[in-house]
Amino acid sequence: MTDTQGTDLFQQAIAALQGGIPGQARAILESLIEQGADSASVWGVLALACRDQEDMQAALAAAERSLSHEARNPRAMVVKGDAYYKLGDRQASAAFYREALISYLSKLNCLRTWHWKWIGPEIGLKRLLMTSPNI
Repeated sequence: MTDTQGTDLFQQAIAALQGGIPGQARAILESLIEQGADSASVWGVLALACRDQEDMQAALAAAERSLSHEARNPRAMVVKGDAYYKLGDRQASAAFYREALISYLSKLNCLRTWHWKWIGPEIGLKRLLMTSPNI
């Protein structure tokens, strides 16, 4: 498989996921992985497809592989948060949502270090946004 073919298949998987066909996306991505694709993006989109198919254990595994390539990937953290929420672990879910928010905002350079300690499941996003001067 050429890089162009791999890119085309990856784009087809994204289109399938956006089109509400997570099973098709998952099949394409698993095929790509079997052929040697191994990136944060491929594993991250697979995590989304697994989540959308309600396969939370597979979603967690794929999100973890995505994070092994890009440790602060907010999308992978959100998938983990979603999966833990569906599995009934609200504490783990909140922790991953919190980390995703911190990671996303830090990538945007919108959140100062001294505000990080205030982000937690007990403090709503609205309050966080109201107290963060760079947002």
